[in-house]
Amino acid sequence: GTKDVGIALQYLAMARGGDFRDGSYRKRVWFGKRTVKEGEVCAIWNIRGEHKLVVGPRRRYIFMSDVRFLDRYTADQSEYLVINHLSGEKEHRRGPIVMHMDPVHHRSLSVQKGVALENFEALVVYRELPPQMPTRSPSSTSSAKPSAAPGLHPEVERRVVRGPTLFFPDASEWIHEFSWHGQAPNGELGDKQPKALNFSKLNLTPKQLYVDVKGARTSDDTAVAISLMVFWRIADLDCMLNTTQDPTGDMINALSADVMAWAAPRTYEEVLAQSSALCELITFPILTQRAPAIGVSIDKVVYRGLKTSSHLQQMHNDAAENATKLRLEAAVAEQRERHLDMEARHSSERERAQLSIDEEKLEIARKQAEADHEQKLRHWREREQAELEALRQRQGLEVDFLARLAKEGVNVTEYLVAKETAKPTHHVRVDGAAADLAKVHICAPADDSVSAGAGAGAVGGRGGGGGFLGGVLSR
Repeated sequence: GTKDVGIALQYLAMARGGDFRDGSYRKRVWFGKRTVKEGEVCAIWNIRGEHKLVVGPRRRYIFMSDVRFLDRYTADQSEYLVINHLSGEKEHRRGPIVMHMDPVHHRSLSVQKGVALENFEALVVYRELPPQMPTRSPSSTSSAKPSAAPGLHPEVERRVVRGPTLFFPDASEWIHEFSWHGQAPNGELGDKQPKALNFSKLNLTPKQLYVDVKGARTSDDTAVAISLMVFWRIADLDCMLNTTQDPTGDMINALSADVMAWAAPRTYEEVLAQSSALCELITFPILTQRAPAIGVSIDKVVYRGLKTSSHLQQMHNDAAENATKLRLEAAVAEQRERHLDMEARHSSERERAQLSIDEEKLEIARKQAEADHEQKLRHWREREQAELEALRQRQGLEVDFLARLAKEGVNVTEYLVAKETAKPTHHVRVDGAAADLAKVHICAPADDSVSAGAGAGAVGGRGGGGGFLGGVLSR
């Protein structure tokens, strides 16, 4: 109905002006036209079988022809196109580029990524040179291949491309694929098997190789497996490429031979006791001789451990556990004794320090007491000296005074006697009229001798002019 017609028209519009058509579009047209959009390429074979390419944008009228749109291949700056021509030639074109696959001229087209190399990576690239007379260049590795012309053969040149760079091989070049010993799938770290490590980019940085040497036997017929780690690096890349296809395999074989030769004359206990020798390069003479021959430098070998049968390993583990336990107990006891010695030593040092502090305090107190005593004596001497000096000054003044009295004719002796005579301690004087006087009693202290110098009083009339009562008390 109408709905089906609308859907058909919609699909027709999409087919005409929608997505780009590719090689899956193939039609036989009796009479009609085709619009080739910009970006599309169409191949048309007419009734005579002639081929013609139509590059859009263009409209082409067609009569009894086969129409086929071509597949488009696009490569960006980091890619390149690999073009295989029907003539047998091969071509590489670096991007950015856009090309359509013409079935008349091309067998196949493909887009390949350029090889990105870091500054520590390298590629080994081989290139086939044009056929020439048999020659051999000393600077490159060549290999002969059969040629159609008699007496001629294609020459192959090898070169090393080092990073950092983005490498695009030419059509006559191919990249060397390395296949070395690597870790076995689902195996342990040291289990290696041939051709397990495949790569094309060669890492030139120092590397580590984990190896488990199994099947070594001691002099007491004990089978052991010794685990080692080898630190190595590529010293001469050309020498390695010329002398070996698998340097890790060569190193593993040499290392295994050295370990077996080392363990054979020793007992199991000697192997355990002398295992530190497996960390020295002198223990591996075959490895150290083989490494320079294949362009490899061995920096160090590290012993990682030893394995044997489960029963013997369990016995060894038990013995090692007991030895470790005893050693730890001895270490703990020794540590405890050292701790006690340290506490006693520190306590003694604290006591000596406290005693020294107390002695210093006593010495300081003694010195302070002596200083105070010396200061008091000095002050007393100074005071006594001052008093003596004052006494001398008074006595000097008194002598001068007595000398002047003597000059004036005064009897000094009488003066001194009179001066030293006892003097009254009190003087009492009563003033008033005689009629008003009352009796006065003077009581001297019990320990004082009182003498009355005048014990009488006179009483007179009012007109007598008054009266006087005087008494002198002397001790």
